Amino acid sequence: IYELGRVNERRLPIKIEALNASENHIEMPEFSESLDVRVAETAQNAVRAHNAGRYSEASNGARRALEGLLKTSLIAHGNSGGDLRGLSLHQLISAATQQLDFSSPIRKLANVVRVGGNSGSHFDFDSDPDANITRKQLFLIKYLIDYLHELPKQIGELEDALA
Repeated sequence: IYELGRVNERRLPIKIEALNASENHIEMPEFSESLDVRVAETAQNAVRAHNAGRYSEASNGARRALEGLLKTSLIAHGNSGGDLRGLSLHQLISAATQQLDFSSPIRKLANVVRVGGNSGSHFDFDSDPDANITRKQLFLIKYLIDYLHELPKQIGELEDALA
């Protein structure tokens, strides 16, 4: 489904793939234009550090990218930057889980795939699904599959590695 590089015969929706597990190289991620530029640059700098073998710097960069992502998301949700300035990352995560609707994107994703499927399931005088519609449906269903199956597995693997 994805037009991305492979990782152990799997494809990852966020476009971060290792070229070869033994090389530990990560391709530079491509982010949505809606993502704050500084957050994207922080994440890309973390990838550069990883690829240069500076793993502590890369790990710290991933944490800084998370912090930036949470802050920009909370600001977009109506918080002021000053309100967030002194919060620890733990406090930012807590604020985000209280103020942001993390379930909304998943609910919308599932619903739009369902509605798109209706156009293929039922006769319609006005329209039929085309390549653009089905391609988007397939990308979205792949994201949902990764979210529900691959992401928990990868989270568990990282938790095990950190234990």
